[in-house]
Amino acid sequence: MDVKILTADRGACTTKVHSKVLLIFIHGAFTGIDRYHSFLKSIQRACLKKGIEVDIGYGAYANDIPNPARTLEILSELNKSSKYDAEFVFGHSMGALISIAAAYPSIYDGLIQIGCNFQSWVPGFVSEPETVSLASYPKPVLTVLGEVDGFLRYFSVHEDMKSLDSEMKKTERDNLDLEKPIVILKD
Repeated sequence: MDVKILTADRGACTTKVHSKVLLIFIHGAFTGIDRYHSFLKSIQRACLKKGIEVDIGYGAYANDIPNPARTLEILSELNKSSKYDAEFVFGHSMGALISIAAAYPSIYDGLIQIGCNFQSWVPGFVSEPETVSLASYPKPVLTVLGEVDGFLRYFSVHEDMKSLDSEMKKTERDNLDLEKPIVILKD
């Protein structure tokens, strides 16, 4: 099975490590993992400066197209280690769509999605979790979007934000928007 872990390079970093985290990365369609290496390494360097050692696990997909069955194989292989303080599923574009189901209701501590948001969900694309609403998703979620992301639809982001607002009013959870922030970067 072609599953790998990109380990954090401590190099000359003298910052004391307070925690060790695994990000399980699911790349976007038609974009091989090699295109992400410099981005993933920069995440590792930034985290090390804050005392967080981040390893990044990933696997190969046929034709560079993420799919649910292969994702389950990758997750199963990477779950054999218990040396981490936290584990997150981290996806980009189509990989973020698959990540929604992969992180739910599993052992993972949260979900990071880049270039995709909950309302971009394509019904029937993968087995739907019990909920596809950002507000009712049972894990912390970080959503990072850019103006030119293929799955970004401003109306759908608005729907995600409305679901958070509605849930905060209904449950009186004032910090729900902090548990599930949405960041839109200007390209």
